[in-house]
Amino acid sequence: MVDRRGFRASTRALRLRNFRLFWFGALVSNTGTWMQILVLAYVIDEITDRGAWVGLVAITQMIMTVFTNLWAGPLADRVPRRSIILVTQSLLCVGAFGFAALWAAGVRSPVIYMLLAWGYGILNGFMLPAWQAFIAELVPKELLLNAVTLNSTQFQATRAVGPALGGVLLGFFGPGWVFFANGVSFFAVLFTVVLIQVPRLLPDDPPPIRVFADLREVVGYWRTQPGIQRAFKTVLITATCAQPIIFLIVVFAEEEFNTSGWQLGLLAAGTGIGSIIFFPLVAGRGQFTARSRLLGIGLSIYGLALAGFGLAPWYAMAIVFLLILGGCHLATASTLNTVIQLQVEESMRGRVIALYLMVINVAIGVGTMIQGALYDWIGPRVTVSISAATIVVLAAWLVSTRRFASMDVGTAAT
Repeated sequence: MVDRRGFRASTRALRLRNFRLFWFGALVSNTGTWMQILVLAYVIDEITDRGAWVGLVAITQMIMTVFTNLWAGPLADRVPRRSIILVTQSLLCVGAFGFAALWAAGVRSPVIYMLLAWGYGILNGFMLPAWQAFIAELVPKELLLNAVTLNSTQFQATRAVGPALGGVLLGFFGPGWVFFANGVSFFAVLFTVVLIQVPRLLPDDPPPIRVFADLREVVGYWRTQPGIQRAFKTVLITATCAQPIIFLIVVFAEEEFNTSGWQLGLLAAGTGIGSIIFFPLVAGRGQFTARSRLLGIGLSIYGLALAGFGLAPWYAMAIVFLLILGGCHLATASTLNTVIQLQVEESMRGRVIALYLMVINVAIGVGTMIQGALYDWIGPRVTVSISAATIVVLAAWLVSTRRFASMDVGTAAT
């Protein structure tokens, strides 16, 4: 049947009303969020004229998110996730208008903006585990990979479009109006989530949150689940070795290709555009492919594409490899997320996802710091090549030893 291999197959989850509402609301809201990420960095740089301040705000905001995950996971297993999303999105909306008000009032203290960014990080920390876990409530298991892939593609698309749109609005209207536009964008996801109705899956009388006891419980559970363990270890590889390129691509572009303006913007958006291009293949054919096979192929090409980018002698060739890199990231990230969603018990879903997000954020942070230092020491090309070689070698080992087999436990691809 054509439906099983074409574009219709790649968008099957969108035929379900609840997921369709959630996806389109997130598309609008995340576009606004990426606009704000760009403009906040611009504002901090304008106020301080120091790149260190921009990095400080970004890294401390991420730390707040990771720290908050300790409470967010247990909360997502005790409180309806729809309610958590509505509350956090409402407060994030207020925060966006707060940024706009600060700029309009002439406030130019970097500390004030950093404190508000910390609040954003805390709210995101509470929201993200519930957001990821909520997807499993919107679709049946046989459509979970398709839904996760669509969600990942939406995120990658907004990462490509949001900064570009934010840059245009910044040039015409200034930072305050971009912050205001982000605040307005939250109304889309709030409106759509209000319309979603799902059955209650959580206990009526949940136990109190005990952070360290919950953490011990989720780690103990993690140790009994080989497929989930393998997903954590695999994402640790990609988050440490490959994901830092997103944050360091400006340095790479300036030192190796001497680019600026729209050429730099195209490099920065390359992986996001690649995710969109390869989405029909991943979401369509991917749902009919064993997860172990999809990961083996995806991770192997991931490493080769990263090596191709690191060694590319020409700008145009680098763009091509970034597009492939984006497609591979979509394939591996969505498959790993699906493995966890399918294999985790409902009572542990929020905590396991929160721990997973903590691992990703910490690994990206550590990887970015290490690779940033190596850029200065041995150069961008050598650094990226070493990271790529690490991925290729580990992928070959994981495939040859059949360690991805545990990924296929759970609902089989249909």
